[in-house]
Order: sequence, then C-alpha cells, then structure tokens
Amino acid sequence: MDIKNFLKQNALHVLMHRKSSKYPGLNDESNNIIQLTTGLASSEGAILISPDKSALFVDGRYLLSAKSSVDQKKFEILDLRKQKIVEWIRKNIPPHGRIAYDQEFYTHCDMDFFKDRLNHYDFIAVNLREVFGVAIPRQTLRIQALKDVKTSEEKIEAAQKMIGDNGLAAYLICDPCTVAWLLNIRDFSRKYVPVVKGYLLITKDRSSTLYVDASYEVDFSQYSMKSENDLQKDLDELNCVGIDKNETPSHLKHENFVHLRNPFALAKAVKNSYEIEQLKEAAQKDSRAIINFLLWFHSNAGQISELEAAEKILHFRRLQDGFRGESFETIAAADEHAAMIHYSPSAASNKIVQNILLVDSGGQYVGGTTDVTRTVCLRNPTEEQKLFYTLVLKGHIALANAKFPVGTTGAQLDSLARQFLWQYSSDYSHSTGHGIGYALNVHEGPCAISSHNETPLQTGMVLSNEPGYYRGNSFGIRLENMMVVRTEPDGFLSFETISLVPFDAKFIRKEMLGAEEISWLKAYNKKTIASLELKGDTLMWLNRYVESFI
Repeated sequence: MDIKNFLKQNALHVLMHRKSSKYPGLNDESNNIIQLTTGLASSEGAILISPDKSALFVDGRYLLSAKSSVDQKKFEILDLRKQKIVEWIRKNIPPHGRIAYDQEFYTHCDMDFFKDRLNHYDFIAVNLREVFGVAIPRQTLRIQALKDVKTSEEKIEAAQKMIGDNGLAAYLICDPCTVAWLLNIRDFSRKYVPVVKGYLLITKDRSSTLYVDASYEVDFSQYSMKSENDLQKDLDELNCVGIDKNETPSHLKHENFVHLRNPFALAKAVKNSYEIEQLKEAAQKDSRAIINFLLWFHSNAGQISELEAAEKILHFRRLQDGFRGESFETIAAADEHAAMIHYSPSAASNKIVQNILLVDSGGQYVGGTTDVTRTVCLRNPTEEQKLFYTLVLKGHIALANAKFPVGTTGAQLDSLARQFLWQYSSDYSHSTGHGIGYALNVHEGPCAISSHNETPLQTGMVLSNEPGYYRGNSFGIRLENMMVVRTEPDGFLSFETISLVPFDAKFIRKEMLGAEEISWLKAYNKKTIASLELKGDTLMWLNRYVESFI
C-alpha cells in the first residue's frame, strides 16, 4: 500500500519510524521500511512521512550516502537526533495531530521522550509489516552451546539474587546478546549477530524461560522454551517486573514495570581471561585472512572491483578454523566511495579500484568477534592523501599507546585520536571506537571511545580504535584495530592491540612521525611477523610490505 494513501485513509497526519526492531541491537532487515521508502541502505536512521512532505534523518556516517542515493525532492535530509525529529513534527504537523508509529520499533524510553515533548499530539500504534505487506520469513532454530568460565546456571543465580535484592517478582531481558551471554548459547546460522531472537524472563523462584521469536519453526515439546506469543500472558500473571526501558519495546505492557538498567551489560562487556584468550586467537586468525587478502589485492592491481574485494575477504576468512560468518556487511569502498563512511557496494554502485581501497570488515568465530579496517593504495597516493593518512595514523597510535588511571572514560580519551587532525582544522563524524562482543554484536555497549560515552573503562573490555578522515567525493581513510584494556603493574590501565595487520607504508610521511611513533610501528610489525606464523610467499610479501618500519 502507498504509505501516503494509508495515512489519508486513516486520518493520520504523519508516520514516525526508525531503523530498529523489537530486539535491541538487531535490525529487522526483513521489515526494512526506511530502505523500502527512501532507497537508503543503512544500519541506523529515521523517517517522517506526511501526505505533504517527508524527511529522512541520518547521522554523519550516512550523510553522503543519503545525499547520493535518496530523492531529495521527496525527502528532506536532516541530522539524526530525537530533538530534531520533535522539532520537525512541531513545525510541520498541527497540534493534536495523529502520529502513527509501530510499537515494536520504539522502546518505552523512546516513547516517554516523544510523548513528553509532543504532549499535544496523539500517538496511534500501527503494524507496519501489515501496512507494507511484508511477510515474516520462517527460520530454523540452531542453538549451539558456547564454553565460558561461568556456567549459565551461575549467571542466572546471580540474576535471581539481583531480582530479590530489588523486590521484584521477575526481570525481563529483551536484548538478545544479553540473553545469549547469560545462557551461554549462540546461533551461528544467523547473519552477522549469532544470537537467538527472543526474550528471557527470569523469576525470583529460580525459573527462567526463553521466549523465542514467532518466526522460528520449533517443536516446543522438545525444548524448555516458549513462543514470544505467550510472553504477554505470562507477564500479566506477575505483580512487579523489572525492565530496562531503553531496551524493552513498547508493545510489551505491564501495570507495574520497574525501570532498572540492564544489570548484565557491564558484566558482558568485561571479558574474563578465557574470553580474552579466545578473542586474541580469533583476532590472529582474522589478521592472517586480511594479510592474505592484501597479498591478493596487490597482486591483481587494476582489475579488482569492490564486490570482488568483499567476496575475496570472505573467501580468506572461510579458510580460517572456527570461522562462522561475517560480523557485519563488508565495507569495500574504492576511491571517492571511501568518503562515504558506511558505504557498502551494490551491483549498481560497484566500481573497479583505481587506486585507493578502504576495507572495513569483520568475522564471527567460535572464539570471538572481529572488526578491522585498512586503507590501501595500488600506486603512489597524492601528497594530500599522505598527509591525512599520517595524521589519522598518529591519532591511532596515540590512543593505542594511552596510559590512564582507573575510572577514565572513553569520552576522556577520544581527543587523543583526533588531536592531530584538529591541528589541520579537520575531524571525523563518528566515534573513535566501540565495544566489541564475544561472538556477539560487533557493536557492544556500554563502553566506547566517544565524546558522549561516560562509562569508565575496565580491564577486560574490548574496543575498536578507528580514527578516520573523509574528503567528500574524493577519498576516505580509516585505520582500525581491536584493543583489550589491561592493568599495568602500577595499577594504571592501558591498551593491548590484538589486531595484527600492517599499515600501508606508501601513505606514511615518515618525517611527520616522532621517535615513539616509529618505535610503536616497528614493534607492531615485528609482533605481526612473529605471532602469525606465516610461511612461503605470504611471509616474503609481508616482510617486503613492512620493510620501511621494521
């Protein structure tokens, strides 16, 4: 159905929609309304559609992509912030207007925000899957147990103590990654994020029930779980249920929901010694795959397309033991496409790499999740490209070398990676780093290296280090490694870099590097050669590739 006709027929003034799903952290690609209406493929965004005008809201990562792929006669492109959405509605929709929204895509916290600031409007729940005629794809449940130091029974017992301490009858967990971590299970058949779609209800009487998505084909007589269709009825039988309003979709209701921030998010983010060892091993396997890709890339110069590059990276990852799939859609951006921060090639946009390729990719392994970015050059880069690559590299090294006291937040460290770009009146419009899960979501909270993140970093957290620079319609540079927070002998904290992929020396202006930065590069390259145990042509190529900094 045409959405504007739907609005008119139902006396609705505007549709408010965001890219999300009823499971926090997981996008529902089968119900991708934003792409259906605008043509923009993105991991985040929002739309407002009225009979007369419409707006698309994106953050800095997708601004260039939106401007190049969205019809701006139909959609005004604006900054993705809740307050901007509120301002657009106030400006374009009369008071007491009827705002249509799908409850599955907005949490209780979201709706508290909008209803408070738009209290002169009526919010009308609609089912967008029905409106757009989107079918629910059936899927098979493939649960795999994952080893951890703590058993699921021990984790659930700790959860039940929390429930009792807070005077609750139960606690509802809506984040599938938290559910997977608590139960020590994964579903590696699922694309990008290997988790079971579902909710976990833990009660104070030591029972816990997994309510799986209705799309799964499950013989419930064979499993100690239920369908999500049974959840609302079971919630109604409890008198006091704890939820995280930031994670619980607003279609789930209860007379006595008690807001309690997800108490397991921090424990999940702080990896134990076994998880860290497994993640390091996964990072080494992933680094071997990327180095094999780089050798192939430089051996086939001038005839490689973006889609071929993405497929070849996947090929080399598949050769690694324990690889189960990609952790997100590969960003393989050639030349001017690299200026679009989250560009992914398609059949329509695919192009041959002329000189520069930015590759941001990751894998899901039985032992962990990976994420690494390199920007490489077939021939000699321009002096401008060398300048900004070196500035980005200096920021990357500054963060990697950081030493800081306990209690330091990502917000306090963020400027370390930006400082050299700032000296040239430049910056980048994304976070410097994000948390990374253990065979879970490649973007994991609550920690991040970002000017807005106030979570203190702790030993065992795993984060990315990915400063960048983007010149619109010209080129882009991003350099990303994974790091583990560790404790120094004096009690301070520092980072250990666990991704081992060399940087392209053709880009590096050595005269701009200080002695400490050159020392870091040399040590990094020596560790890469010693740790990855490469042989034959690959080792010979790697030695030549890093010989300027060894």
